[in-house]
Amino acid sequence: MMQLGDDCGGSNSCGSWFSTMKCKGTCCHDDFNAWCCPTSDASAWECKPTFQHDASHCNAPLSCTCTKNDYQIISIKTTGKPQIKSATQQHFKVCCPKGASSCGVSNSVEWSQTQTLSWSSSLTESIELSTELEIAKFGITLSGTYTNGGSTTRTVKSSVTVPCKSTTSGFDKLKLVDLSSTSSVYTIPITMTATHCGAEVEMPGTVAATTIDGTWDCEFRDCKGPCDNVSGCSTSYL
Repeated sequence: MMQLGDDCGGSNSCGSWFSTMKCKGTCCHDDFNAWCCPTSDASAWECKPTFQHDASHCNAPLSCTCTKNDYQIISIKTTGKPQIKSATQQHFKVCCPKGASSCGVSNSVEWSQTQTLSWSSSLTESIELSTELEIAKFGITLSGTYTNGGSTTRTVKSSVTVPCKSTTSGFDKLKLVDLSSTSSVYTIPITMTATHCGAEVEMPGTVAATTIDGTWDCEFRDCKGPCDNVSGCSTSYL
């Protein structure tokens, strides 16, 4: 009986009495056919029991199963009008003892941004960003791993555009420096492009994140009692 053979340029060989194959990636065969799984993410591919009539025996994704579960996000683009879900005032407080030089908030503040990433596809419940991706208009940088609908936080630094501290000679009494700005939760429609087993997949979804609008208000409050940087003065007046 004559045996049919194909060389797809690799060193992995397999076959049956009817057909043999040399593959760069996983080599597969049934009783009558031999074929090669895709070479992208080669270690993630396993053979199906029978050949599924792919267009090529050298690259037969229909006749193989990709066991890789992770989806790598390579790009994100906004696809619709953002909506404001909620808005509050965010405060940055500093207690300044009498005479403390240049006490208060300097040129920037750090705060915790809450991010929630959701998508409609049932392909996966978690995704990973291959690199940091920005939605620059809203000051949102996405990175790391996200679960569908789950929230994560990251530390964000924002520039302060108003002076909000004492002079070098300090205040004449204990004061609370209170810098504030509007903090909004935006919901933004997006489309994510992911790679999975060598193929690109588009996944529509939304990102929700807190942002600070950058319009700052600064108040110096006289403290009648103890002061701390979280709750402020126990009793204060403007």
